[in-house]
Amino acid sequence: MGEADNFFNIMLTYEKYKTIFIAVMTGILAFILTIMYISELYDEYKGEKIPEDTNILKIKYMPIVIIALWIATFVMLYLRNNKTYQEFFLFMDVTRR
Repeated sequence: MGEADNFFNIMLTYEKYKTIFIAVMTGILAFILTIMYISELYDEYKGEKIPEDTNILKIKYMPIVIIALWIATFVMLYLRNNKTYQEFFLFMDVTRR
């Protein structure tokens, strides 16, 4: 059973690193969208012309999307060390294949 336990621990570590990678990428996307949104709010406040190709102020639910991305990032980073969470997603990976 030692070999199976070692393999199981290796797979759980893989799930942990996968969760960290996805959380970091989501965080980077949330950060970029937040900076773009703040920049366009500042430009609108100052009365400067906002480029139409990147105008995210016109998207109706953009603040909710940004907040949801930040929440998803923090939840994934909080759950990365939870063994039940890792086992569930390992089970989902195994059943998908």
